[in-house]
Amino acid sequence: GVSCNGASDGSIDVTVTGGTGVYTYAWSNGADTEDVSDLSAGTYSVTVTDENGCSVSISVEITESEEMVLVVDGVLAGPHVLGDLAGFGAIDVTATGGTGVYIYEWTSTLIDGSVYSSDSEDVSELFAGTYSLTVTDENGCSVSVDVSVPFYGPSEWDVEETGGIHEIEVPSTANITIDYDAITYGDYIAVSDSEGNIGGMIMWNGQFDVLNAYGSAFASGEVFNWLIWQASTDTYYTADAVYDEDYPNTDQFAIGGLSHVLDIVARTVYAQEIPLPEGWGLYSTFISPEDGSLETVLDGVVDDLIIMKDETGAVYWPLLGMNFIGSLTDGEGYQIKMGQGNLLEIEGDLIPSDFEMFMPEGWSYIAYLHQDAYGAESMMEPLADNLILVKDGAGSVYWPFIGVNALGGGSGMMSPGQGYSVKVYDDEVFQYPDNSAGRFAENPTPIYPLTKFTKSTNTGSNMTIGIPVDAWETVPEMGDEIAAYAENGLLVGSVTYTGEATALTVWGDDATTDEVEGLLEGEVISFELWRKSEDKIEDIKIQTWIEGNNVYSVNGIAIAGNISTMVSGMGYELYPNVPNPFGASTSISFFTPERGEVMIGVYDMLGNLVKELTNDNYNAGMYMLEFSSEDVSPGTYFVRMTAAGFSVTNTISIVK
Repeated sequence: GVSCNGASDGSIDVTVTGGTGVYTYAWSNGADTEDVSDLSAGTYSVTVTDENGCSVSISVEITESEEMVLVVDGVLAGPHVLGDLAGFGAIDVTATGGTGVYIYEWTSTLIDGSVYSSDSEDVSELFAGTYSLTVTDENGCSVSVDVSVPFYGPSEWDVEETGGIHEIEVPSTANITIDYDAITYGDYIAVSDSEGNIGGMIMWNGQFDVLNAYGSAFASGEVFNWLIWQASTDTYYTADAVYDEDYPNTDQFAIGGLSHVLDIVARTVYAQEIPLPEGWGLYSTFISPEDGSLETVLDGVVDDLIIMKDETGAVYWPLLGMNFIGSLTDGEGYQIKMGQGNLLEIEGDLIPSDFEMFMPEGWSYIAYLHQDAYGAESMMEPLADNLILVKDGAGSVYWPFIGVNALGGGSGMMSPGQGYSVKVYDDEVFQYPDNSAGRFAENPTPIYPLTKFTKSTNTGSNMTIGIPVDAWETVPEMGDEIAAYAENGLLVGSVTYTGEATALTVWGDDATTDEVEGLLEGEVISFELWRKSEDKIEDIKIQTWIEGNNVYSVNGIAIAGNISTMVSGMGYELYPNVPNPFGASTSISFFTPERGEVMIGVYDMLGNLVKELTNDNYNAGMYMLEFSSEDVSPGTYFVRMTAAGFSVTNTISIVK
């Protein structure tokens, strides 16, 4: 037979014996030779005659194999080879006919000059382009085909290419961006009418091109609405274009019109909601608003905002018309005091989570730039041994040196919307790590509720005192409580012992109020321990300090070295009122060492009772009363405390 279907390489060899003399040959195809070649498929006959006229005949069939056929079963579009995506196009084929096992040979030269080859039947992971395939059987017979893998494109866009045409030139120098990042090869740009009907589109290939806008979508004078499709994310964006005014047309459709764009810009507007509860807090945002002025950013909450401070102490104080901060700075945190709670809403560009923030030696306020909460250990890991302490707006800390991580209410997490006060040993440029780890805190320090002492007031100014477990001569039990007091007996800090190292936040005075609500700079702090199982209060005596001491300083850090306790020797105590003198109101603190009835009243100079502040039974502990002088005339008065045979009197002055 012939080697391949349709070939003419068949041959017939015959041998004749008998008869007389020389033979003559007469083939059906006209040949007169003994053997014949270059035959195509078919049936051939030959008659052989000798010299006596005797003859013999035979018929021979030349066969051929079934025709080789190559069918393209399917083609999947692929991305641009110069784009951001790996190849994902594919071609499926089926070969039939021929003889035996096939050999496949794929080749392609892509637009970037790279050469593709494969010996598989079906091919995948392809970029857009033209691929040539040759299939060869065992006889060397072959069949070939060229297959085009189209460019992967926006599935939601379709253009009806009818009606008049308006040409829009897109030069290679055009600034085409999505959130400030240039689009890449294989991304698409398009124009639509006001209802979103696509009137024209082109794939961006980094070269000058013309986008034809069709009258099928646009009426004369209708404005072009620009869109960008990002291939790597299959995301559609609305965009704005800037036109070259020197061309006949700009942004309105006209049959035969010609426009030229200089910029096509898409921006994602991100939003963040930040709860601002009443009182002090430390806050930040991962949004960079277009107008970052505080008057604009805080317009929705300004009626409830008392004051805002940055890390340098500069303030924004709306009531006094003061703004020494100016505008938000990307990557910075801010301390805010609210008169009542509100919700801050911010819109703008997204600050990258790996945005670089400079931390000078000492304290600084930083923003939290991830959009999800992550553990403080992993987020602060880049600072390594340079980190001293991290504090949130509630005074909770991450303190690696003593093994405490009570951020986020004891969860150990750093959260969007919160700002953080960070102290480092040396200057550092800091970036948050990615979110591949740290979804949960590694060793959070829980914050248990207080049952004996009251919760101290957040005054926006504090000091942190660390108590390692091995500092205690007699270690407390879980659930015992530690309290800190000012010299006037005011409770300025309280925490429940968790069985691990303790970070006690003590609060200083709030400079934005007339009353003294916390510790003053340089004031000595005293401590108590309530042993829950015995319902007993003991004085805490810190014999040595590893760092610092019990003298208050704003943002101070102290670490106790050796702690002893003794049963409190305090009897009944009536502390001086704060403030004194005062106008509208004052705070009066007292201590009772045991359960019993306590009566405290305000008397005039003649000994007449002006106002009874309390007459009730109290458990052992420290308490505070508020006295309002609203209905009391200015002058000098006495505060008298009577309890279990104990009586003490202090003098107070009312000025109005």
